[in-house]
Amino acid sequence: MSKIIPKPNFLIVGSAKCGTTTLASILDLHPDCCMSSPKEVSFFQDTINHKKNDNYNLGWSWYQKAFTHYNDEKVIGEATPSYSDRRYSPNTAKRIFEFNGAIKIIYMVRNPLERQMSSWKMLYTWGIKNIYPGFKPAAWALKGFEFWLENQRDAGQWDICNYEYQIGAYREFFSEEQIHVTFLEDWKQSQKDEVNKVLDFLGLEKNLTEQAIFKKENTGDRTHDILGNVKKLIYKTGVHKVIPNPIKSYLGAKTIKEITYPEIDFSSDIVREFQNYIKTDSEAFLKTYNKPIDFWKL
Repeated sequence: MSKIIPKPNFLIVGSAKCGTTTLASILDLHPDCCMSSPKEVSFFQDTINHKKNDNYNLGWSWYQKAFTHYNDEKVIGEATPSYSDRRYSPNTAKRIFEFNGAIKIIYMVRNPLERQMSSWKMLYTWGIKNIYPGFKPAAWALKGFEFWLENQRDAGQWDICNYEYQIGAYREFFSEEQIHVTFLEDWKQSQKDEVNKVLDFLGLEKNLTEQAIFKKENTGDRTHDILGNVKKLIYKTGVHKVIPNPIKSYLGAKTIKEITYPEIDFSSDIVREFQNYIKTDSEAFLKTYNKPIDFWKL
């Protein structure tokens, strides 16, 4: 008889580049938590990369496949940062509520400008390594932060950083007791305290080891390290002499040791425009979650 998989009772809904992967990997180590595989299931949102997302129409029979490893854990959840893209997926919060009105929501945030910089660096790296050929945001990133930021504006992506606007979609359906907001800046001050707050929110025992709490998970970095070691071994042993050039090129593209990013002109018109665009929303968000108005230097 197959095991009955319960519906998820918590979700990490964003924001991208704010620590969602780290939190998901830490929770995955808790004996009473079942995290989805893959981490980002992308079930509830209307769109993926601005294209229609049909996953939701596939229903629970499709969604539960991400939790087939469930083993009677107390909590079960997943982490899809694009669940906080209200502009392009306005139905996400409503769908989640209709799916499970008692579900708990975790929302991770950071300084909006720093979030944008982190996103740009990721896409710049993708462009340098040619990971996703033809992906426009990566091509924009290669032309510098200011060019990328301008195109992000034109693509309607600045609203990702309007956190009050984004979490407001969830407050329309869920009580404050069901929503936990955590700031990356606080994680940098005391990651252990912030992890324990999440565990309290989920009703889990604070029994994670120090090693688990300070675990950092990034598949891209891990793959980079593995390929880098393979490349070193190939050249050290002379095997590279008989390896076809396309394979050597692939290894080279995947193992760039260090990337130097172009300097950012923080006084540029586009940066100032972005700061002005998110200023009112950021101040309202900080006030809602009991942070001083100058918590983020914008």
